[in-house]
Amino acid sequence: FLFVVFMSMACDADAVYASCVRLARALDSSEASVVLIRHGESLANVSNVVCSLMHNGIKPEYSLSPKGKQQAHESGAVFAKTLPAAHHVLIYTSPFSRATATAEIFGHACAKSASASGAVEQPHVVEWLRERCFGEDAELKPSNEPYERYWRHDAADPFTPPPEGGVGRESVGEVALRTASGFTELLDRIGATTIGTSVVLVAHGDTLSTLAAVLAFCQREESERTIQAFTDALRAHRSHGLKQAEYVTF
Repeated sequence: FLFVVFMSMACDADAVYASCVRLARALDSSEASVVLIRHGESLANVSNVVCSLMHNGIKPEYSLSPKGKQQAHESGAVFAKTLPAAHHVLIYTSPFSRATATAEIFGHACAKSASASGAVEQPHVVEWLRERCFGEDAELKPSNEPYERYWRHDAADPFTPPPEGGVGRESVGEVALRTASGFTELLDRIGATTIGTSVVLVAHGDTLSTLAAVLAFCQREESERTIQAFTDALRAHRSHGLKQAEYVTF
């Protein structure tokens, strides 16, 4: 994996908005359904620590707990029951071990369904679905306070990271930019294969609440896709928060 050091600075709101408008146009021309699923309970969740840096996130000691594995299996089995015959399932996952394990278990449970048999691909790892970085100073520290502090800041200013957290911390705008850009490139690549297809994206709490806010914005009428509406959507991204191994379909 490519380890990247992220600078903590305000991102260009116009650039973030433009990337999400491009995603909206790509989705308008796509026949795929989009499924976002958060990873199951992780060992970092059990320990109540932040694990948002790549070099820690990919370690097996921060993968799924036994409960998390069961959650991922149950979600896959439930999702499989919603699929029509001959439906194609493409799974893309964050590189973090808790997400890759969820993707593998979810996909296996889904493939066991008679309706989905032979139509579920092995998960593909994509870097743009990684966890939101909460900064080096928060890494492997108790998780409750940093998250609450970030979310309060997000509601006030989604385009700058909070002042605390240290090197690498990301704003909601930065997460929106990388996920919207990455997803647009993915849709362009898979192109016409999207008919009768579900694109499943397996990732993390803030990554997915941000992407869900972006997708909800993309579903608006084109005349309503204003930069103010987009900014308001990012401010309220936590209203799209998912529970462990919970999924939502767009």
